[in-house]
Amino acid sequence: MERQVVPGVYEDAFTAYCCIPDERSKRSRNNDNVFTLTFSLSISNNGESYSLERHIVVYTPRCQDRVLNTSQFRLKPHFCYINSECVAVNTSMANDKCHACKPQTNLYNWTNNCENEGETPTNDVAIIVTIAVTTLVAFPFIAVFICCAIKKYTARRRRRLREMQYFEHIVLPYIPPDPPRDMFVPHNILRNESRRRIPPP
Repeated sequence: MERQVVPGVYEDAFTAYCCIPDERSKRSRNNDNVFTLTFSLSISNNGESYSLERHIVVYTPRCQDRVLNTSQFRLKPHFCYINSECVAVNTSMANDKCHACKPQTNLYNWTNNCENEGETPTNDVAIIVTIAVTTLVAFPFIAVFICCAIKKYTARRRRRLREMQYFEHIVLPYIPPDPPRDMFVPHNILRNESRRRIPPP
């Protein structure tokens, strides 16, 4: 256990002030994930005789709770504790959207979301750029195809209209009907037969 002597300020027989060393920041810089800090304090006015030690625990109420009737502390739900700092659930790492606080996966370190989802923001940008470039390249071909289809349809329709107009102006020659012929009925046949039998006068 490290022992340090720091100056304090005497106020009265019951009160004195001193500055606690910022051990949490120092350990955070060293990548030590310090959950709580415990200090044992004793006071002296001459540097030789010290009072009885008092234990002080430094913790973060935002994301830490003390276990009832114990000297232990636990992390609150929906929080991660990373690099000695409280991080709310789904909070992304600075300058890195792939890493976020996922308590259900890891309470004390960043979780890589991109590995879980199978894609990264970089991949999203690449996909968007690819789609945009493909659209720009394909658009002229699509436009030409549509124009050709429209012209082909228009030409076919005009040709059909011209054919209809041509047939409307065709004049067919007049063919008179055949003259009516005698009906060969029995009495006509008899009349002809009688004419043949009468001798000339």
